[in-house]
Amino acid sequence: MEQQLGTITTDISLLKDKLHKLADRVRITEKTLTALEPGLADQTSIVSQLRRQVEQLQDHAEDTAGRACWNNMGIVRLPEGTEVPHLTQFVETWLCTVVSMTGLSGLFTVERAHHLPTKRPIPGALLRTIVAKILNCRDQLLRAAREKAPLIVEGPQVSLFKITP
Repeated sequence: MEQQLGTITTDISLLKDKLHKLADRVRITEKTLTALEPGLADQTSIVSQLRRQVEQLQDHAEDTAGRACWNNMGIVRLPEGTEVPHLTQFVETWLCTVVSMTGLSGLFTVERAHHLPTKRPIPGALLRTIVAKILNCRDQLLRAAREKAPLIVEGPQVSLFKITP
C-alpha cells in the first residue's frame, strides 16, 4: 500500500509541476495579450480607415473612368482613307465644314481621334468606327448634325453618336 501511495504521491507531484508550468504559461500569455490589446484597437481603427480610403479611391477611379469618355463621340461610315494624314485634324476640319457651326463655341476642339482597333475593311465592307474626344461642345455638335441630317460623304450616310460611360 505504501508503494502505491508513493507512486500516487509521485504522480501528483508531477501533475503539480505540470500545472505550475501551465499556470506560468497562462500568466505569460495573459500579460502578452494585455500588452497587445491597445495596439490591436489601434490596428482595428487603422484597418477601418484604410477600408474607407480604399472605398473612396474606388469611387474616384470609377468616376475618373466615367469622365474620361464623357466627351467621346462616335462617327460611323466615314469612308476609309479620307482622313489621311492626321485623323484628329481631319475630324475637326470635317466636323467644322459638314456640320453647320453656327452658335458653337470658339473653343471647339477635337482632342484626339482614333479608329476602333479592328482590321482595315476590304472594299465594300462596313467601315471602322472613329472615336473622337470633343472638347467643349459635343452635345451641340450632335444637335447640329441631327438638324443637318443626312450627313453624306462619298456615298454612305455618316452617323454621329454619343458614347456614354
